[in-house]
Amino acid sequence: MNRKKDLFNILLLIIISIIVSGVTIYSIPDFITDDYCLFTNIDKIPDIPISLNPKIEFFLFFRPVSYFSFWLDYHLFYNNSVLMKIH
Repeated sequence: MNRKKDLFNILLLIIISIIVSGVTIYSIPDFITDDYCLFTNIDKIPDIPISLNPKIEFFLFFRPVSYFSFWLDYHLFYNNSVLMKIH
């Protein structure tokens, strides 16, 4: 019985997350503030998935997974912010 309750709670959490994310993406479909700077930097050096230059804005060497995620989104979806947010 406890397993069914846990499964129900997990499914409920997933459904609530999808609803909240959907409303947020629908309400704010465009990029937000620093996204433009990040994609500008990625556009300048598109072949480098991790920023190694501390002189550029948003030097993300200490957050390589985050920068790589933005880099990957940029190359997969270019300027489609909705697809990037869904991803």
